[in-house]
Amino acid sequence: MDKKTTTAERLWTVEDVSRYLGVPVKTLYQWKWRGEGPP
Repeated sequence: MDKKTTTAERLWTVEDVSRYLGVPVKTLYQWKWRGEGPP
């Protein structure tokens, strides 16, 4: 019987997104609170 392994992609943390976009973590939280930010 073959073993199937399921893998989920790792979700990005706030720090990951901050580094990717080049903005401070605080900015991400402000965008979320205001309902703004990149699409």
